[in-house]
Amino acid sequence: MTVKKWISIGVAVLAAFALAIGPTALASTNTYYVGRTSPGNDLLFSIQQDNHGNTSFVPDHITAQATCATTGGKFKTEFLFFGFQIPLFNGNRFRLAFKDPFELFSWSGKASPTGASGSVQMDFPSFTPGGGLADCGTQGQIPWRALAVGSGSDRSPTAADYTVTLTKDGQGVIHVQVTHQG
Repeated sequence: MTVKKWISIGVAVLAAFALAIGPTALASTNTYYVGRTSPGNDLLFSIQQDNHGNTSFVPDHITAQATCATTGGKFKTEFLFFGFQIPLFNGNRFRLAFKDPFELFSWSGKASPTGASGSVQMDFPSFTPGGGLADCGTQGQIPWRALAVGSGSDRSPTAADYTVTLTKDGQGVIHVQVTHQG
């Protein structure tokens, strides 16, 4: 066989391979949603649909004002998410709940092609000046609203006092890291 025939066969094989995997890569879609829990407290997530029609909530970040019930102290808290894909239920609803001894977190909502809304709750134990414990957080569920902004968005830094980073690894184990900016 000539070199020209080998090159033609190689190009044909690569083209067939690209056609075989191309539709799979192109069939997945993301719609990004940008919103707020209150002025200055933003959120970002996407709704992702794969080529099999499975649709998931993919959280990026959410911030909210936290208040300590006992002391009245206030601080801004941000949750960052990596590796989370939460299947939607009832067509367009989602719920992400996380509980451990150091925080209680719940983010739920309903998404449409143009916007989304729902509620979020963030709570943390905190020591009082007298050595007791107090609940600090959103003091229950607070509402949020978001607009669909299309197929791409960037993670933007916020000026949170505390950042809670949640990373879900390949085995489904959630790792938590809390950092304080100050």
